[in-house]
Amino acid sequence: MSLPPARSRAGFVSACQQLLALGVVLAVLTPAASVLSLDVVRESPASSVASSGVALPGTGRAPAPGTVAEAATVPTAPVDAEVEDHQLTAPAGARVAPGGLDARTRVADGASQVRSVPLPVEDFATVGVTWAPGAELAHDAVGVRYRQVDGAWSEWTEAEVEEDHGPDAGTPEDLRTRPGTDAVVVGDVDEVQVRVSSAGSAPADLRAVVVEPGEAAATDRQLPAIDTAGQDDTSARATDEALELAATGSAPRPMIYSRAQWGADERLRSGSPSYGTVKAGFVHHTVNANVYDREDVPGILRSIYAYHTQSRGWSDVGYNFLVDRFGRIWEGRYGGVTRAVVGAHTLNYNSYSFAMSAIGNFDVVRPPQVMVDAYSALFAWKLGIHGVDAGSQRQQVGSRTFPAINGHRDAGSTACPGRYLYEQLGAIRKAANALQEARPEPEPEPEPEPEPEPQPTAAPLDSDLTGDAYPDLVLRRASDEQAVVVPTGGLTGFGPAVEVAGDWADWPEVSLSRDLSGDGRTDLLARRADGATAVAVGAGRGVFAPPVALAGGPDAAHDLVVAIGDADADGTGDLVARQKGTNRLVAFAGDGAGGVVREVVGRGWARYARLLAAGDLTGDGDPDLLAQKADGTLFLRPGAAGQRYAAPRLVPGTWSTDDVIVPAGDLTRDGRADLLLRRAADGATVVLPGLGDGTLGEGLGRLSGIRSGAGLTGGLQVGGSARPDVVVRRGDRLLWLADQGTTETLPVVETGVDLSGAALVLNAGDWDGDGDGDLMTRTAGVLSLHRGDGSGSFAAPLALGGGFGKVRGLQAVGDLTGDGRADLVGRRAGTLTLYPGTGAGGLGAGRVAAGLRDPRDDVEAGTYASLTSVSDLRGRGPADLVGTDTDGRLWLLPVGRRGVVGDAVLLTGPTGTADRLG
Repeated sequence: MSLPPARSRAGFVSACQQLLALGVVLAVLTPAASVLSLDVVRESPASSVASSGVALPGTGRAPAPGTVAEAATVPTAPVDAEVEDHQLTAPAGARVAPGGLDARTRVADGASQVRSVPLPVEDFATVGVTWAPGAELAHDAVGVRYRQVDGAWSEWTEAEVEEDHGPDAGTPEDLRTRPGTDAVVVGDVDEVQVRVSSAGSAPADLRAVVVEPGEAAATDRQLPAIDTAGQDDTSARATDEALELAATGSAPRPMIYSRAQWGADERLRSGSPSYGTVKAGFVHHTVNANVYDREDVPGILRSIYAYHTQSRGWSDVGYNFLVDRFGRIWEGRYGGVTRAVVGAHTLNYNSYSFAMSAIGNFDVVRPPQVMVDAYSALFAWKLGIHGVDAGSQRQQVGSRTFPAINGHRDAGSTACPGRYLYEQLGAIRKAANALQEARPEPEPEPEPEPEPEPQPTAAPLDSDLTGDAYPDLVLRRASDEQAVVVPTGGLTGFGPAVEVAGDWADWPEVSLSRDLSGDGRTDLLARRADGATAVAVGAGRGVFAPPVALAGGPDAAHDLVVAIGDADADGTGDLVARQKGTNRLVAFAGDGAGGVVREVVGRGWARYARLLAAGDLTGDGDPDLLAQKADGTLFLRPGAAGQRYAAPRLVPGTWSTDDVIVPAGDLTRDGRADLLLRRAADGATVVLPGLGDGTLGEGLGRLSGIRSGAGLTGGLQVGGSARPDVVVRRGDRLLWLADQGTTETLPVVETGVDLSGAALVLNAGDWDGDGDGDLMTRTAGVLSLHRGDGSGSFAAPLALGGGFGKVRGLQAVGDLTGDGRADLVGRRAGTLTLYPGTGAGGLGAGRVAAGLRDPRDDVEAGTYASLTSVSDLRGRGPADLVGTDTDGRLWLLPVGRRGVVGDAVLLTGPTGTADRLG
């Protein structure tokens, strides 16, 4: 079926069209798997930390957070931190004299455990464990144990191993690093002990690190040394351009304690700082004790700094800024707080962002409000001086897009910044955006000008009705005229491409395979031009060993080799291939030990030009095959017990042997296997949703990140999450991309709202200002509000006003009048009219919406049965359009700054159930 036209004409839409943008926060949440947090001391309630804000004289208004100076007790000179390494295992190939190790190693059942002797500690201590580069440790392999003041040993707790926390791969800083745990601030204790558990032999060159921050020879009470309004200290020299930006930024300017004020010994850092760009900011936490006094903070910073530089091998402390539980902001990495200093905080994105880390473990306690306020102030200011809107939902950060403000977990498999701090991201974004938009009150003039007519502002509508952070659509169901909500799911997407290390030049055919080696991980099946078949054993997180010959596998006498999955249900992957020059299909059943067992399983396969893995499209538990003839005709061969295949079923549609078709797992999140199709005709990659009975739906979405490359394989987990990933070949390189867990639409939500007498149903966003999305209906010219509860349920209608029977194309458009309340726009007698909202109280008088342009004007009349604007579905800024055709399909029409752009994208296949879209 051909796509409907997106527009009938090109049309310039002025910048004022942005006033119709219906934005939504599209935070792609990457679940953090197998990351264990650390808590080493007893917490005090976070609420005990009071705000330090005071009212501005004569205004009664509190100042912006972070802009009120508080004197702190700080060292007056650099302080030497003491770093002591305790050797737990010998370096590779080295011999250690008896008694030369501070640990005992025990081996049992093929596993090793290294336990240190009790290590003496003086002062407020920080500990960590490092090991030789190249070894891998599980997240829960490292335990940190410490002795309390009363001498009683505590329980073992796990130190986090954050592989996504460090310098970007391949940079000069990365070449010097040692893998290790995060720094663990254990506090004022007498002794610490560590243990390391691992499968097989213990890692070489294990070291337990104890850092004591040192005592300042003298201290003083000082205000923050870095005044970002322009009085910077000498350690933060900014360029003229950055100073100019700082002087003109609209956000309040926070004050920051300098490196000198926490006693940084500048001799510990190596090299000169490097500079990149700032496109976004990341929120972190340090995962240490939550109970510490104000006077402890400089020592905590010195310990983290010493561990990062002396034990991990980084050039400096990893974070650009740190914030304590008292709301005080501290300078982290050297190079200038106004400049785009490249840190070591968010792997793969350091060159395009900055980060501030909260001192504490916020997986176990909630952050104090002053800490949240400090994040808002710092991020509003820092993003502002680099020209970034804190409310932006679509920033190009390296190879991927993010909102302007993110948690560390949004960029990698990590629990950072802890669930309770992560919950505050929405509040941080909102407050930072408000701080950037705030304007100083004008100076009074002797004869003030008449106040101009209020101009519309681009305050977007949030059309999330179900509380999942994505826009929702409202349909009137034709069968019973009930309102149903169709949640959108962020649109199918894959993460940034990560290169698979290795030499793949001699292996032109590479595909993902279920475990062939018996270790439970996904492997790669590789095939040379001469027909030799090999297995690259997977090690997790996108790492594969060099290919080795597959014992008993397909060779030059076979073609059409396919990794089909686990056909015989024995827990290992299986293959099929055709015996060249015959019609025989041969199965190669994995034996779990890196080899296969060969068996002829069928005849009649000579007529096919291609065999393709399909996953379990029929839903019976057996993997299926797709078989394609030279003319493109495509058949499904359902899998049967014993690696046999049932009779072919024609797959309707127009297909080419140049199309790329691969299994994709359950991308649509409906419990059914799906496929990815890269069409040869236009190069577009779409999702072919499996319907569970061997049939396929129409192609959904439009994937941009995997449209190029000679090969594509998918449907299996590669990078560490539970979602299926894809691997694409580009030249001699292999790249894997992680499924982001997003999709086009989700199952409908019943609302219970009867629309049998309604001529209009409308997603009104949060009309009444209670934080939950609402609906509007129009019956006999009267607009009514159905207040939502955030879960898809709505209250009885409340009349807002009459006389709307002749108003066409009503749309909720967010706050255009600047009063904090959502408004409506519609056409009355052909004129675009603005109806100011007054919340649950109703609507103000309509007035001509001067300067506005409706993007629906770009779409040819009659193309869609219904057409409505909805919050930004693509994360690009302006609101998008969604239309429904006569068969009930939902189409996304992307909207850019100049109106409708590109072709329509299918969101759902034919339903035949909707006769009105709102």
